[in-house]
Amino acid sequence: MSGGKNMKTLGNFLKAKRAEVSPRDLNIAVGSGLRRTTGLRREEVAYLAGVSITWYTWLEQGREINVSRGVLASIGNVLQLNKDEMVHLLTLGGFSSSPLPLPEEQLLTAELEAVIHSSRFPAFVVDAKMNVLLHNAIGNLIYPLESATNGKNILWLIFMNDELKQRVTNWEDAAKYAVGVFRGNHDLHMHDPWFGQFRDELIANSAHFKQWWNDYHVQQKAEMIFEFYHQPIEATIRYKLVSFFRVNGRDDTHYCNYVPLQGDMEKYEALLDKKISPNKWEDFRND
Repeated sequence: MSGGKNMKTLGNFLKAKRAEVSPRDLNIAVGSGLRRTTGLRREEVAYLAGVSITWYTWLEQGREINVSRGVLASIGNVLQLNKDEMVHLLTLGGFSSSPLPLPEEQLLTAELEAVIHSSRFPAFVVDAKMNVLLHNAIGNLIYPLESATNGKNILWLIFMNDELKQRVTNWEDAAKYAVGVFRGNHDLHMHDPWFGQFRDELIANSAHFKQWWNDYHVQQKAEMIFEFYHQPIEATIRYKLVSFFRVNGRDDTHYCNYVPLQGDMEKYEALLDKKISPNKWEDFRND
């Protein structure tokens, strides 16, 4: 085992996922009597995973007990976790390999800036807090970063920026995806008080965030379609989010490009023509 365990959060995660599984999904006979438990009972999970009810109860209570990767995976299978949720469970159990992060000054090198600014598509370097550490000027075509009032944080913009809400035509899908990604990062950084403070601020200010946060959805960074309406061309362009992890060796960062779908590339070129005159492309790219 490597990495640090977070047993309290692991226990809360298991309880939330257990409540989502119906006994009928696992061919467990349900009598005519009233079940007081939503989802599976603890003893049902323990039996199907091959562990004692006492040990599993301790696990959900967040006690500091020994747990193996295989047993956690078995419990995850009983709870019908998807791939992202299984990764999250194992990471909470301490089964990950995260190197010490590089200082920011070693991350944001001139060479990395050159890569970002050379992209013809919106490009960003984002950390685990969903703060934008670096972006090219074209990134402002989709996210209003320069007018952001609470720092360049993607999650805050998605929920609190009215301009962006109107710009993203599949806002609910995009917002739920963002909450899932942040939930995964949040649970792995419980030692950092920033995450709890930021979470509470969003809960207090956004009913949508509060609702979806309480759903306990976990989402690993993956390809996702974002639809942005661009007023200059009066059209919506679909972008596929393409991400790469561990920028310059830092496990808490990723590089992402928003690449227009092939069917929308002509509209994207029209957008660039509207926003950038041909002889100004270099200036725009290096802004």
